[in-house]
Amino acid sequence: MRVQDLRLTTDTVCFRKEKWYSPSLRQTFLAANPPGYEGQFGPHLKAFVLPLAFESGMSERSIRRVLTLAGISISVGQLSQLIITNHDAFHHDRMAILKAGFASSPWQHIDTTVTRVNGRTAHCHVVCNPLYTVYTTVPQADRQYASPFCKVVNRFSFVPIARVIGCCD
Repeated sequence: MRVQDLRLTTDTVCFRKEKWYSPSLRQTFLAANPPGYEGQFGPHLKAFVLPLAFESGMSERSIRRVLTLAGISISVGQLSQLIITNHDAFHHDRMAILKAGFASSPWQHIDTTVTRVNGRTAHCHVVCNPLYTVYTTVPQADRQYASPFCKVVNRFSFVPIARVIGCCD
């Protein structure tokens, strides 16, 4: 018989880092933390928080409650910073997916829908075919904002329903 279980535990890590002083340069050098350990929260905590916020749609208040119950001491501001900052790697992944998606099929579909971001009107562009989907939210729905999709592959013309936008020409 197999039984699945989940264990949430805290893990406080204390890094002992080498520190060197160069008399000739009059500068102190401190060893870097291992990758993923920026700030006071480790990569496992960050990897736990992001899906709760983006996939599950949990509020920051609810996420903080879960973390507090697990023994993590985190302020509302710190949690918010974990959720909204330092996500450049995701943007690079999105562009790589878009490039591979363009290469995967001779046709693409684009759709634009109005959405609200921080109380302002924005437009969510959806570019897809049966093999991938990429979402990008930008301030407007015109050619100027659709063209970055095209620049990824330096070829392509979008043919949205009801109007034609020739881009990358």
